[in-house]
Amino acid sequence: MFKNVLSAGVLSAAVLMPTAQADEDEHPSAMYREAYFHMLGLHFQPIRMMVQGQIPWDAERAAVLGRDLGAVSGMDILSHFSEASKTEGTKDEIWEDMDDFKEKMKAMQAEAMTMAEVTQSGDRGAVGEQLGALGKSCKSCHDVYREEE
Repeated sequence: MFKNVLSAGVLSAAVLMPTAQADEDEHPSAMYREAYFHMLGLHFQPIRMMVQGQIPWDAERAAVLGRDLGAVSGMDILSHFSEASKTEGTKDEIWEDMDDFKEKMKAMQAEAMTMAEVTQSGDRGAVGEQLGALGKSCKSCHDVYREEE
């Protein structure tokens, strides 16, 4: 419970912090979504880098990152995808096939929760396998619903 409250607080702070790039007219839900996905990346990337040998493997750090990745992913992001929050750069396909989008998001969240469990084992190989499954679920959504950067 505490970790979910803490994650919600961290995410809320990230959403509420003014940034140089924030558009004054940007819908709060769009800002929330941006912060949510940024937080996922901040937890996913170090795990990926450890598994791939770009930085030293640290089972304890991976466990903390995985636990927090699961907590962040479990937040109710789908409630922040309303037509009113549609912004430039948000692909129309999200609203054209919301059921598919929701299905893909829920699959990603399930894979992230599994990552939270797997990282607790400290088994780099198992974490690598789950990293692949999580990455695949992320890509399935990115391929259809994410704007190219």
